[in-house]
Amino acid sequence: MIRGSLLSVTVEKLENILKMSAETAMNTTFSQAELERTRETKLLRAVKESGDENAYSQLYSLMVPKLKGWLRGQGVEATDSENIVHEVMITVWTKPHLFDETKSAARTWIYTLVRNKMIDEFRSANRKRAGKKKLELLSDPDDAFNDDTENFSTTLNVSDMLEVLPKE
Repeated sequence: MIRGSLLSVTVEKLENILKMSAETAMNTTFSQAELERTRETKLLRAVKESGDENAYSQLYSLMVPKLKGWLRGQGVEATDSENIVHEVMITVWTKPHLFDETKSAARTWIYTLVRNKMIDEFRSANRKRAGKKKLELLSDPDDAFNDDTENFSTTLNVSDMLEVLPKE
């Protein structure tokens, strides 16, 4: 009997330790994330205020893997994600004055640049595909859209068309 109650006390202590560890882990993770965001913002501020190359290099090292991973998660091909991230990081270096830390953290601003660039690339690719498709349709004589009416209307002379019009 004593052994059973001792076992239940031990299980309760173990559960409490596990709960405390989970809470501590959550607080530590939250603090780590906050520290990371603060560090990124300080680095971008240094780039903005003094063009600090070392700060940019550190920011680049911190952000590039995260940005590439996020883009890959969005379905962007590896080479395209690299191109997008590199273009955005060039923008971060050349236009840091556009960053306003009263509106967002550095991470938020950079992710917004990446998202917008991804959308631009997607739209550009769609326009290119549509243009190629249109060119294929126009240049393919066997296409279903090139029916006899179209061929007939393009072969008539203007004088032939004018004869068909009323004499008003």
